[in-house]
Amino acid sequence: MTNEISPRLRAIFPDDKCSIIKLYLVKDANDNDKAYTVVSSPIDDENNTKFRLYDNTKQYSPVIAHVLRQSPYPQSRKTVVNIHVSIPSYGSTVETPTTVTMPVEEGITGMWSHFNMRVGIPGQSQGTESFEWRVSKGSEVRDIGGEHAHGWKLVRLGREGPGGGSGGGRGKRQKGETSDGKEVVAVWGTTSRTFSSDDRRPFTLLFYGSGKTGELGEEWRAVAIATAVRLYSYTEQKLFDP
Repeated sequence: MTNEISPRLRAIFPDDKCSIIKLYLVKDANDNDKAYTVVSSPIDDENNTKFRLYDNTKQYSPVIAHVLRQSPYPQSRKTVVNIHVSIPSYGSTVETPTTVTMPVEEGITGMWSHFNMRVGIPGQSQGTESFEWRVSKGSEVRDIGGEHAHGWKLVRLGREGPGGGSGGGRGKRQKGETSDGKEVVAVWGTTSRTFSSDDRRPFTLLFYGSGKTGELGEEWRAVAIATAVRLYSYTEQKLFDP
């Protein structure tokens, strides 16, 4: 049995732009339901930590992810996510953090990022799978921000999409499936720069398919949220190098 998670998270920002709190992620339209808090790390952080992700749905709002750059040098394009997730149903915590490394790649077709991690529910079937963030202006992103929205989609490379893996171009493939027939498990989107000049540009994260049902596990959810915010911070806000 899986625990379905909130399918939509939206960013709101603190009134004080100098606050160490970078943003809150709230559930859908309720600004008071702050599910997660993203806190920037000090500039002189010796571990190159960029921000920490706190889970406000749990008692005492524990840190569930540290997001850092692998190297202090600008040419390093690898994000490292250290995950600390408590599994309440099993009454234990992960003593040794799960570490996920996500390089940012760039080529003729644009930018993309990928990572591998163990997914699933503890005590049930688990295995290591590959995921990839891809730049997108597809229907899933437009559902978030309208016709002029853009963003990224997270693809589960080891599973076919709801269209049976048929894929195809926009308007032909089934929603939740990529052009090469893979399953879309999450997307984040924002408005076009033409319509928003503020560095606090809207950010909404939407889960799909197995990403929504909870079957991929709490650690995967933490990585999905942390890496989405990381990409948003770099590509939209220009706050951190990749």
